[in-house]
Amino acid sequence: MSRKELIREVAKEVSPYPALCIGILLILNFVTSLQNYYPLTSAGVLPIIIFFSGLSIHSAGTALSHAEQKEKAQPIFISTGIMMTGYALWKGFQYLISIHEVPSKLALFINTLGLAIFAGFALAALVTLAVFGEKSKSLIVSGIFKWLVNSQLSFMLIACFIVIYFGFFRPQILINWQHLQLLDWIIVVMMVWGSFSSVRGSINRNLSAPLTYSDWEKHTQKIENKIDEDLEYAERVQWLFVEDGIKEELVVYLVGVLQENGSYSQQSISQQLSPLINYQDEPVPSPSFEWVKNRVSQRNRKNREMLLAELMEIIKPKS
Repeated sequence: MSRKELIREVAKEVSPYPALCIGILLILNFVTSLQNYYPLTSAGVLPIIIFFSGLSIHSAGTALSHAEQKEKAQPIFISTGIMMTGYALWKGFQYLISIHEVPSKLALFINTLGLAIFAGFALAALVTLAVFGEKSKSLIVSGIFKWLVNSQLSFMLIACFIVIYFGFFRPQILINWQHLQLLDWIIVVMMVWGSFSSVRGSINRNLSAPLTYSDWEKHTQKIENKIDEDLEYAERVQWLFVEDGIKEELVVYLVGVLQENGSYSQQSISQQLSPLINYQDEPVPSPSFEWVKNRVSQRNRKNREMLLAELMEIIKPKS
């Protein structure tokens, strides 16, 4: 995709939101002009503008994913959009409280709920930036960052729970309960243990993923006696392809292995590796529900595993 086409794609994704923002502001201004109690002030306009600006920036970041070479700014766009959207929702809740007469306890709950939503969105936005660490050469570090990215929803829910619990339920409802401190410690221990177990499981999966392809490593060893560093690289390019769909390094590695073997011509190598060279993942629909994205991602991973198994048979020495 050329730069011009990419700009056109970004504009296409972003274009609906400014129009929606202006339309909603005009409608609200018309409705509020019919009565004198709650005129639309800057305190009410600002959250709407920030909300749609956040959606626009997030959509621009999503559009950047269509680029053949992923833009480094994409996670920053998406993260900024998420944070702005959460902040706008919080300020919107505060505005609604300010223009209505509500009991103080209810006002505190609504404000705490808005703050919890903002905290969840903000934490999810920060976690989005963890994609910069996914490509670390260390499988342990890469596993931790991958766990962070895949746990966005969990982080959002945890942040919301913490803010609501400590901002409303604890001081308003449970303040006189004699076992309150015990409950605090139980919550802390459960969160720490859950996070530790989740990180450990993610790292174990990342470290054990290359072992799934141990048969292929044995075949490559028969083709050429590789040193430990080469075997580690072989594991990594396989893992990158199956887990993340990055095929360039795998293609380069296979070409080198087949050339060094000496029994393959350039034309033969091109024919043998054409399924890998031409392979494309099924595109993930956007926007869509998370379970739809996960299902497509699982299908893509399965297809990559099958293709890797076929490549294993190609380079397998004939007995």
